[in-house]
Amino acid sequence: MKASKELVFLSNKSINAVPLTTSKVIADFTGIGHKKIKAAINKHKKAFESFGLLVPYESESTGGRPEESIYLNEQQATLLITFLKNTEAVVNFKVALVKAFYKMRKELTERLIAKQELKPVQKTLAEVIDTKIPDSPHKKFAFKQFTDLAYKNALGRTAAQLRKERGANSRAIASDFLSTGELNQVRIAENHIIALIDMGYIYHEIKALTAKSKAKLSA
Repeated sequence: MKASKELVFLSNKSINAVPLTTSKVIADFTGIGHKKIKAAINKHKKAFESFGLLVPYESESTGGRPEESIYLNEQQATLLITFLKNTEAVVNFKVALVKAFYKMRKELTERLIAKQELKPVQKTLAEVIDTKIPDSPHKKFAFKQFTDLAYKNALGRTAAQLRKERGANSRAIASDFLSTGELNQVRIAENHIIALIDMGYIYHEIKALTAKSKAKLSA
């Protein structure tokens, strides 16, 4: 997990990510010294850890030497700002922090909804493969083959390539790491493939037909 210079960022790129900020970010935005911010956290450590473990990391300092910072989730960040004196900069920061956490939670919720909407399409793809594709030793690989084709047509990468690109392990669910827009693109690509399978086309024909359709759209 890498920290960001943004006010609020995600712990990873998956749909199960946690919105976070850091002690360094809070110090920078409020104009309060980072040492004072960390002192407040350490003073009330038990209270902060009632909302989750405090995870330290090394951040860059102005002098070029590593400086220890602390990751904070939404509850921990909210608790911290109650300990800060309400200067104009701190009040402005509090407003910005609330908006930033809300925006990040809204994004994750939209991605979750889009994924839930995608599930019926995935089930239908499995069903149409099971009922429309003749039995053979290779049939068990058909779902992965067609799913990868949908991902490549929609996003230009297979599910495995997306997992690697976004720092997920090889067994992670690729759709957990897609944005709302990407999930919609995959849904459209899968619906196109489902229609062609239902019409009796085989994999290589579908691959060629969907490539032609993609070329026309990009022309």
